[in-house]
Amino acid sequence: ELNDAIYRPYVFFFHPSEGGTFVAMCMPFAFALFAEEKHRRLCIAALILGGVFLLLNMTRGVWAACLITAFLFIPKFRRCSLTLLPLGAVALVILLVFYSETPLAQRLLNPNNLLIRFLFWKTAWGYFLDQWLFGIGFYNFSDVYSESMNQAPVEAYEEAANISTVDNMFLMVLVEQGLIGFIGFTLLLLLLFRRMLQSRAAMLQSGRRLSARMVTASLAGCSIFIFCGLMADVHLFAKASKLVFMIAGMAWGVALSPVDGQDRDREAVGRFL
Repeated sequence: ELNDAIYRPYVFFFHPSEGGTFVAMCMPFAFALFAEEKHRRLCIAALILGGVFLLLNMTRGVWAACLITAFLFIPKFRRCSLTLLPLGAVALVILLVFYSETPLAQRLLNPNNLLIRFLFWKTAWGYFLDQWLFGIGFYNFSDVYSESMNQAPVEAYEEAANISTVDNMFLMVLVEQGLIGFIGFTLLLLLLFRRMLQSRAAMLQSGRRLSARMVTASLAGCSIFIFCGLMADVHLFAKASKLVFMIAGMAWGVALSPVDGQDRDREAVGRFL
């Protein structure tokens, strides 16, 4: 606990994975407004503060989600990726050689947390196969897992014997709500993305490019939520889950605003913010 508190000082007030996911989901809006001159300084400050927070947050799943989302939504990032990869490799070597004892290097390079995840992902998949239609019930994974660990203790990974979630949003839904719950959950996410994509296309067609950028930022924010969900049960984080629906709702609101012209487009975005 003391080691966590050194580089995660808010660990007792805000779960690191939830804090990282929440901040990362807000970052695309700063990118979207960067092109507007009057918002540029505020966007720069938001990007710097958010970037520092994500760095200190030390949550690798959030870092990976941000990189994947940037690759999908930022064309310049895709074009520069071939250049950025060698630079990233050089930075990693420097980190290994000169800063291997720092908390950042230890957090980045320690594979134990990932190896533990493979262990209880495999265990959770077995629970799903046993109760594949309706699942084991909401919030029951911790109890079922604890019983199995008591019967077959794992000496190699003490941390694996004390978990309460699967650390994978989709697998957690499969285990606890079964195939029926998983289909419903997936359809809900697909509906959110489909409506936002339709709204973005309609706004681009009508020339409302600023509003379209904000809806694109909404898509990117919700995509970060999905990608973070591959390494954490982010659907159980109340703040991040609420933010998904808030973002989607605001995007639909902008799309439904009956405005014409660039100035009125800015007004619609102002209501969005």
